[in-house]
Amino acid sequence: MKIFSMIILLFCFSLQAQQKRWQLDSIQQIQFRSDKEGYVYKTLHQSYDPKKRIVTKINDIKDSYGDDYMYICKYNKQDSLISETQYIYNKSKKDWKEIEKIVYEYSSNEIKKKIYTLDEEEWKIYRIFHLEKINGKLYLKKDEYKSNNIEEWDVNTYEPYREWYYYSVEGRIYKENVPTEEKYNEKGQVIEKIYENNFIKKKEQFTYNNSGDIEILELYDGKDEKGEFKRWEKRVYTYDPNILNEEVVDKWQENDKNRTPHNAILLEEVYRPTSNGAYKPVYKHQYYYSPIP
Repeated sequence: MKIFSMIILLFCFSLQAQQKRWQLDSIQQIQFRSDKEGYVYKTLHQSYDPKKRIVTKINDIKDSYGDDYMYICKYNKQDSLISETQYIYNKSKKDWKEIEKIVYEYSSNEIKKKIYTLDEEEWKIYRIFHLEKINGKLYLKKDEYKSNNIEEWDVNTYEPYREWYYYSVEGRIYKENVPTEEKYNEKGQVIEKIYENNFIKKKEQFTYNNSGDIEILELYDGKDEKGEFKRWEKRVYTYDPNILNEEVVDKWQENDKNRTPHNAILLEEVYRPTSNGAYKPVYKHQYYYSPIP
């Protein structure tokens, strides 16, 4: 009986360890397009309702020419996205208006991503992506597109299947589907990646802190007349030592180059090279978290 109780207790602990304890409240983009100290150009808000499994995200831009967007995202018990409705903020009416809806259907290893748009206040489907998960990767099998006022569908079938252009089903952040050359240090950490083909020539160099998280990421884009990679950007990361990244609900997933750190990111500082060879700060991203009640 004691052994059985111990097993149950350990099982409960393992479930608790897998549960999310923190949510990302917001990401502030600071001093972008401004020399004013502390100027917040954009804020990505996020709120999470664990009972309803709904995440609300708002892209709030201070620029008078920029549009604000809101996304209402619903998830199933497996934390897979099942629907996402996009809204745009009408500044004159001070109200949100629905503009697009995406529905995800899962069956075995296949996923359908159906995109709807509003036509005379009625949701009408205009695009379907057919995806399949193979060995942990997503592949595009077929996509269907329907133009306005046309009943027939344009269908593109891929044989062999194409690797999905994005890191996730949602399709927010592009990944480099380019032949990659990688170098590692003695700890097995990637210290350099080179993406190169006829159209893309990029390099990434990584420096790690004592916890094994990326501390400095140097990005190169294109080559000069000598065939050397040209410096483009340097990103410096600061982490919260008390918050594990795996315990955070972060549905923005903004970090295309630093996606799975051990600890949650607190600050990302971005620098660009100047004519004299030094790096100049251009903007930073500040992350805010709160416990999930």
